[in-house]
Amino acid sequence: MFFNHLGPGGKNKNLIKSSVPYLIVTAIVFYTLPWLDENTGIFMFFLLLGIPLFCFISALIYSYKNGFHWFYPVLIAVLFFPTIFSALNFSALIYVVIYGAIALVGTFLGSYFANYAR
Repeated sequence: MFFNHLGPGGKNKNLIKSSVPYLIVTAIVFYTLPWLDENTGIFMFFLLLGIPLFCFISALIYSYKNGFHWFYPVLIAVLFFPTIFSALNFSALIYVVIYGAIALVGTFLGSYFANYAR
């Protein structure tokens, strides 16, 4: 399994379970939004503003509730990778890095707000 390096135990297992709903919603967003409209203007809006905003907000909420975990932004980036080949072209590969970086910022801020609020 991908997460074996996190070690055995309940805490890590619960962490993985807590990330699954966020990752499922992220996959739905990544795999449905590009197919909703063939209009380039609407699609570019989703690609440049809608999806990054979603990545940031989901990472912010996830890390606010669960703390900072480096694997969440990595998984966000990995989840977007198949979209490049199904709905986009190879020139959109940079968005994998951009969405991962945006999710990383969201996880940092979410965990900061969670620690600041406590």
